[in-house]
Amino acid sequence: QSYQDYTGSAYSAASACGQVRQSYQDYTCSAEEDALAGGQMACPMDPNMELRAHTQAQWYGAPPKMFCAPKSKVPHAPRWNYAGPWCAPPGGWNHQAPFDDDVPLDDYFAYVKKGGSCKDYTGIKAGGWTYSGEGCTG
Repeated sequence: QSYQDYTGSAYSAASACGQVRQSYQDYTCSAEEDALAGGQMACPMDPNMELRAHTQAQWYGAPPKMFCAPKSKVPHAPRWNYAGPWCAPPGGWNHQAPFDDDVPLDDYFAYVKKGGSCKDYTGIKAGGWTYSGEGCTG
């Protein structure tokens, strides 16, 4: 069973997709809440932030680690195509070695930007980035 089996929506790389189209960067707290936290309730939005998470699911077609990148490096949010392509296991025909967990982010972002597949994590069974088809539904 996958997320899409329950929601019927695509895995967009845009964080607000499927989350009632919330804009997390626009969330604010009240002055009272901020004062309770010593003025540290929220961080300013960083349009140049770059990161890649450390974990992801392992089921068939599971999306890769969450990431964020500036628009200068990944101009449009792709979506994860969990249905394909099929990814050959180690030793299998056309196997692609996955990225190391500490892959340079510029290398990973270039791969995502060109719609890469089968290199996102060790043990990947299917899936890849795409810029076509259905996007946000939520």
